[in-house]
Amino acid sequence: MTTRVGEARIASYNEAISAFKHQLSLPQNEASEVRAIVGSTPLAMTMEDIKGRALMKREEVDVIQLALPVSGDNENQVLNNLRQEVASLQEAWTGQRPSAIPMVPEELTMDVFLNLPTTQEAIQNHELPIGLEFEMVQSVAISFNQLKSLIYLSDSAESLENQTHHLLNTSLCFGKKLRVMLVDSLEEYRSYSEKVSTYISSKKEISEIAQQLIFEVNRRLEGDLYSDWLIFMPNIKVIVEHGLSEKDLDFLFKNGLRVGLHFVIGGEHSYIGNNIHEVPKYLKSNAQWVMLGMRLMDQMFLDKPYNNREARLELDEVYLHDRKQAVKLKITKND
Repeated sequence: MTTRVGEARIASYNEAISAFKHQLSLPQNEASEVRAIVGSTPLAMTMEDIKGRALMKREEVDVIQLALPVSGDNENQVLNNLRQEVASLQEAWTGQRPSAIPMVPEELTMDVFLNLPTTQEAIQNHELPIGLEFEMVQSVAISFNQLKSLIYLSDSAESLENQTHHLLNTSLCFGKKLRVMLVDSLEEYRSYSEKVSTYISSKKEISEIAQQLIFEVNRRLEGDLYSDWLIFMPNIKVIVEHGLSEKDLDFLFKNGLRVGLHFVIGGEHSYIGNNIHEVPKYLKSNAQWVMLGMRLMDQMFLDKPYNNREARLELDEVYLHDRKQAVKLKITKND
């Protein structure tokens, strides 16, 4: 049974076909498919299935033969001859060539990501590359001049770990232009201890980290010479258990950017997204950027479009939310 929508589509198709002065059809599986293009004609049943043979409708419908680029006794030979012809044309052509159609790779390696032109441009402009956008296949980055805080979370421990590795590795690509402090409360990322500028893991250091950072901010506020630091806290829950308070975070978030301190904070969605403790509540309301390794519909503190068919994200897929809208990104996958 044809619905009204189906009838409208058929009418639109027929209208589009009739707009062309001439119609051409190669052999189809069904004669009715040929008639749908060139109109009713007995030639639709009698046209021989020969390569290059076609029906063209002008004043009347005629059988025509199109010139073939190569010859061959069978399909394999034609295909091989066509490849050789293309290769010879490529070798002979010295003019400008069109750019390749950008495609998001099935697996994005860190080497490929960091060497993309849009990623290199971001690094040169002192922007933190976050991931590869699916539609335009370009890097999405956040300028350090605007980066106060980025929180990242997931309802999957594996996704959270992968996000941490990805963000750490991208931040290390700046070399001496960016200092990275890693507050590794559970020593899950000790392999980065020699790569980052400062590695903190002892209970004593973690219990003092808030006051040390506040002291550093105040010290910098008194001067005007300082370098950019990325303060990485992969497990905010444990740091809070060691004494980090809402008041501490509020001071650091409000003053850190002024003196070159940028905060990247990770945690499980069950803690940041659902907990009523003062720190996760503060993060939900005040974090500038949010990176989600989970479906938008499964969280309740960010604006989201209604989508009851939203697919679960792959391990190397995230959403980046700027408090207004979200963009889906491809990130690297930790081996």
